Amino acid sequence: MLVIRSLLWGCACLALASCTLDLGVANTTKPKTATVLAPQGPTAETRPTPSPATASPKPTPTAVSPSKDPLLRITTSGGRCVNGACRSEIVIENGGAFTVTNGVSSPVQGKIAKADVDALVLAIAQTDFPKIMAVKFEGTCPTAYDGSEAHYVFNAPGGLQDIGSCAVAIDKASLLFKAVAKVVADVDTSVAAVPAPTPSPRPSVTPLPTTATDLPAGQPVLRVSTSGGMCPTGVCGSETVINRDGSYSAAAGGKLAPNKVPKADMDAMVREILAADFAKIASVKFTGTCPTAYDGSEVTYTFNAPPGLQTIASCTVEIDQGSPLFKAAAKVLEATRQP
Repeated sequence: MLVIRSLLWGCACLALASCTLDLGVANTTKPKTATVLAPQGPTAETRPTPSPATASPKPTPTAVSPSKDPLLRITTSGGRCVNGACRSEIVIENGGAFTVTNGVSSPVQGKIAKADVDALVLAIAQTDFPKIMAVKFEGTCPTAYDGSEAHYVFNAPGGLQDIGSCAVAIDKASLLFKAVAKVVADVDTSVAAVPAPTPSPRPSVTPLPTTATDLPAGQPVLRVSTSGGMCPTGVCGSETVINRDGSYSAAAGGKLAPNKVPKADMDAMVREILAADFAKIASVKFTGTCPTAYDGSEVTYTFNAPPGLQTIASCTVEIDQGSPLFKAAAKVLEATRQP
């Protein structure tokens, strides 16, 4: 019996040892608690708040252009003047001083109001010139019918920017060209103070009968006048008067040129004048922007046709330069430009 109890006690002890061993194993695999280190340096409560970055203010454009070139140069060319194609130029310097020349009269100088110059400088600085130049002009350049083309050369931060009125569709309502219009108005006011020469009276024209088969010799067959642009004495203007015998002058009542238009060209134009349906021509109205809005010219043709004078203005009527009448007129006008 004693032996049996000893065996049972031994087994119990072995079982207890085994349990203790199992508990030991379990304890060795129990995850250890991580030690949290206190943060180094100042706490969230004591850490200084960084100062916000201060943005640098954008520079405000001033009345000083990027280079010594003029702030703005406006050049008009085309049409017909005494010494050839008409040309005028307005040069506006940084400080507002301007000079107007046309190659014929003496230059006219003056100064533009500072507020208008500053407004132009600001408009130039804010203008997206590539965007402006991307809108192409799609009409007929006025130089095709004795009108003028205007070129604006701006002294911009990116360099000189040249905008031609026959290459770019100019938006006169834009900030840039509204500022241009203002300084040009200042120039007009200054130039208006210069006395203009008294114009010569126009020669009288006898209306032709409706049954005419030719036009009377010695009477003007065609008068072409241009008006617009900027000249030292005010608005530019020119006139070419062509008589039936081919003689012509560069101004109404002016001295006749030494040369004459070839007889064949004159006869061809007279035939087209007699055959033209002027009522039909005048019914097609001009719907674009008159070039005078951007220092260009309007061209007016006055034909001495049955039953009387027929006036066609390029800013009133959509002139078809490819029509027989205007092709013949262009041929005659071209002859008057020959040396």
